[in-house]
Amino acid sequence: MEQRGSADQHLDMAVAAGHIGIWELDAVTGAAWRNLTHDQIFGYETMRDSWTYDDFLDHVVEEDREEVAATYSAALTDGFDWAFQCRIQRADGLIRWIDAHGRHLPGGDGKNDRLIGHVIDITETKRAEEHLRLVTAELNHRLKNIIASISGLVSLAARQEGDRKEISETLTARLAAIGRSHDLAYRERNTAVAVEHILQAELEAAPKLASQFRFDIDPELYVRASLAERLTLVLHELMTNAIKYGALSTNEGRVSLKTYRSDDGDIILQWAESGGPEVTEPSGRGFGSKLIRNSLSADAKVEQSFPPEGAICTITFPASTFVDKD
Repeated sequence: MEQRGSADQHLDMAVAAGHIGIWELDAVTGAAWRNLTHDQIFGYETMRDSWTYDDFLDHVVEEDREEVAATYSAALTDGFDWAFQCRIQRADGLIRWIDAHGRHLPGGDGKNDRLIGHVIDITETKRAEEHLRLVTAELNHRLKNIIASISGLVSLAARQEGDRKEISETLTARLAAIGRSHDLAYRERNTAVAVEHILQAELEAAPKLASQFRFDIDPELYVRASLAERLTLVLHELMTNAIKYGALSTNEGRVSLKTYRSDDGDIILQWAESGGPEVTEPSGRGFGSKLIRNSLSADAKVEQSFPPEGAICTITFPASTFVDKD
């Protein structure tokens, strides 16, 4: 078959279809040429007037910045390709993962004073990897809990007096309840989930606390199932902390959960505690704190504060996060 499309046309189509940002960097001045997709990856709807290496580095999250700068320095010194993955904070505040690769473009004098390369957003891949790690850890945790629960139920049944059939039926019913609680975590995986239902499901796990909650949740807010799972993890962690240390550790404590729209059009979900023990900011950052901060970082901004009257967690979602009901 005769080829009718040019190599450049095929390349342009591949770049567009793959949402690939392309760039060329002057290693001497730090100035860069790039395409629109590059700037969109960094959260800009339209092309910026200019872009430099320093502009890029400012977008790299602080924890990754030193390593990225070191790989760049090594690439310039040793003539290696510049290849790395890192997190960036986009212009809209969201944290995303990128994969970038640059190659030296020798000048007429043979000096490696320019690099050409590409950058792609790999957040979904990283999120899938993290989700797999979380699911594996959660399954391990649940399995241990299930085994402990079954062991406890069997032990209780062994000490129970009465008809064997009745004891067997009681034990079977309790084991079925454990199975239903395990299944709940993976239900509706491929459908849109109402934020209101996520909160209600968490309360069903602790019905005695229901009277201590005040809800003002928009029933029309739906999120994709993968985000619902991560939001559930965050709410579960907030509830656990409140039971251990906060408002839910006393009968007088209250938790307010509400959604509202900001002046910028974002949707805000706020968890606010009151009436419990006086609050002080935690001195360390444990696994629970990291889970609350990082589980939603690709989709929302999560801010925690600890005024004396009660802990507050504010989660800000772009309106585009929410989907229509399936």
